[in-house]
Amino acid sequence: MKTLVEQVATLLILLVTVAAGSAQTLDWKLEQGKAVSQKRILISGKTQDEIYKDVNRWLVKYYKDPEENLKARIDGEYIRGVAYNRGLFNSSDASPSDLQYSFIFEVVDQEVTLRITDVVVIYTKTEDTDGTYRLEDYLVPAQRKKKKEQDSDKILASLNEFVNSLFLSFEKSMLPQNIE
Repeated sequence: MKTLVEQVATLLILLVTVAAGSAQTLDWKLEQGKAVSQKRILISGKTQDEIYKDVNRWLVKYYKDPEENLKARIDGEYIRGVAYNRGLFNSSDASPSDLQYSFIFEVVDQEVTLRITDVVVIYTKTEDTDGTYRLEDYLVPAQRKKKKEQDSDKILASLNEFVNSLFLSFEKSMLPQNIE
């Protein structure tokens, strides 16, 4: 029989393991029922127009032809677009999944915010008639579709890795002082 110290240690290990596993969802906040992840960057010494031009340079570098992705623009202040990435993840049934998401850049004074939202995982080879799943289907257990429940942790880990690399690329290009 385990001693009290061993039982407490086991409980602590279990709590840390559960916390680490659920930490994947901490990168996403639900706002009005939509999953959103964002990065806010303070850029000292540049005007709003200079920052906006830097955002456009990054878009050209990252998306190669961002004009295809852009859906709305307010010069000097706002850019919104939709992107599509192939091969985010291979599921348990070996079907590859693609990713579609919206990106939004807001520039105010010496601050730029990059938001990722409207995330959809698209299973390209599936027997389902509906091979698309919103990110919220993975974050909110009540919304999960049974067939893809076993993939939830892998999808969230892959998605977080992708979004974090997107944020990191953007931060590096802006030479920022991170504020969030």
